[in-house]
Amino acid sequence: MTENMHHKIFDSSANFFQKGLSAAKNSFEMILKSPVNLEEVNYKHSEFDMSGIVGEDKFHVIKTELHGDLDGASFLIFSEAEIDKIIKSCLPENFWGTDTDDAKKMRSEFINEIDNIMSSSVITEMANDLDIFLYGGVPQPDELSAAGMNTFLQEQSAKFNKFFQFKASFSGVELGIAPRFIWMFNEQLGDKISE
Repeated sequence: MTENMHHKIFDSSANFFQKGLSAAKNSFEMILKSPVNLEEVNYKHSEFDMSGIVGEDKFHVIKTELHGDLDGASFLIFSEAEIDKIIKSCLPENFWGTDTDDAKKMRSEFINEIDNIMSSSVITEMANDLDIFLYGGVPQPDELSAAGMNTFLQEQSAKFNKFFQFKASFSGVELGIAPRFIWMFNEQLGDKISE
């Protein structure tokens, strides 16, 4: 693939990622009923790189498989502290101040909904920009150590050859998170962008 094609793929991808995250920001504002800023998005389009997922903390990953005209998957990754912030910012105290089965179920379903908001926003922009049929599957959440997360993502990356990684910083009076978002595709993405 030529250098120009690499740049075209990166520019096109950054465009629909940015528009999708902006839509996700608006959804956060509706949930919180207060302003949320999308302060910074750091993109990487290169060899698969898992630097930064280290330490003793637990990480939460939600995988969403892509179906339709592209094969791929997205992985939304939060630290334990970010999950705690989201839950306390968005849910009533009776759902985060207790460990009843109902509270745990509500927290899990809400985090899956956050993934739906963020992944679906990007998928919609991607489908519109590329004029393709594309949709996301059911979110698949998991909790892993840093080492477990790295192993899991390396195994997933073996199935694909196009990788986009970024951290998006969302900030506001009630929310301050910077989740890592990883998208994996095969060669079809380059073909669709070049059409």
